[in-house]
Amino acid sequence: MSKTTRRSFTVQFKLEAIKLLKENGGNINKTASELRISNATLRDWQSELFQWFKVERIDKKHIVNYRRLLAEAKSIANKKGFSNFIGSNKWVSGFLRRHKLSSRKITHIGQQDNRSPLEKKNIVENHLETVQLLCSDYASHEIFNMDETPVYIDMTSSTTISFTGEKNIEATHTGNTKTRFTVVLSVSAS
Repeated sequence: MSKTTRRSFTVQFKLEAIKLLKENGGNINKTASELRISNATLRDWQSELFQWFKVERIDKKHIVNYRRLLAEAKSIANKKGFSNFIGSNKWVSGFLRRHKLSSRKITHIGQQDNRSPLEKKNIVENHLETVQLLCSDYASHEIFNMDETPVYIDMTSSTTISFTGEKNIEATHTGNTKTRFTVVLSVSAS
């Protein structure tokens, strides 16, 4: 068996590698070739998205779909200085293939919601801020809404991204995925 030598890289070298990767439009093969390092080494430096995925699916059992995965990838890219990262379905497919992930049908639904009260509070506050922003361009006597609609207690997807070959695909729900009621609302802002 041949002995492989391990190389260590300085933080400065890694930062330069990330900068070069950005200049190469995210092309891992080209960047790794120019730096004379393996593609795997360069990918390891970008493993934050996979770590996020594992926390969401394994620890929290949250549903992760293509759109959510791509949104998180863009967020991470912006934090790391890749402002020109566009992302695409092809990129997501490559990410799934590299990490042996696939879109799977959920087989087990749990009733426990693992989100903390703080996370739930943030969701509500973000929604209220969005509504206030949308209504700021109109006088209150100009804003009306009337709607008759069925409301499902827990509207969740039936698929999620998970590890390929996994037998049981678990996710958490409130237990009210098919329970609904009809609401008729009519409201004026003034």
